[in-house]
Amino acid sequence: MRAFIALAIGSVLLGAEGTLASSSTAYLSCRDAAALRVSGIGVSWSDLDAAAAVKLCEAALAADPDNPRLLAYLARALNKAGRMDEAFEAARRSALAGDPEGQINLGNMFNSRLGDEKLRDDAEAVRWYRRA
Repeated sequence: MRAFIALAIGSVLLGAEGTLASSSTAYLSCRDAAALRVSGIGVSWSDLDAAAAVKLCEAALAADPDNPRLLAYLARALNKAGRMDEAFEAARRSALAGDPEGQINLGNMFNSRLGDEKLRDDAEAVRWYRRA
């Protein structure tokens, strides 16, 4: 499964930034604080400052509340902060809107790599990884 996750991340996320990127400082601040680290953009899980990232992403979402990529970033930050119900909802909204990073986040939550063990559902995780 790890190889499948790496393939999904490598093939999808590298190109996703250009299609959803905005020139707003709030968007870029949220991205730099909470995005999955790919090709020099974003932050590793261990280096993610959840409190700061949540604040930055909430500010960015205030200006663009339906942006699925911002929801994906917020979901990752909330997950790191241990706010699982909110993280799951943000990831779900992002994934259903078709955002690949949101779909991977949701898959990770179902895979319990970065989620709550009670959500563990490997088949559902694979379904979201494939959609990404």
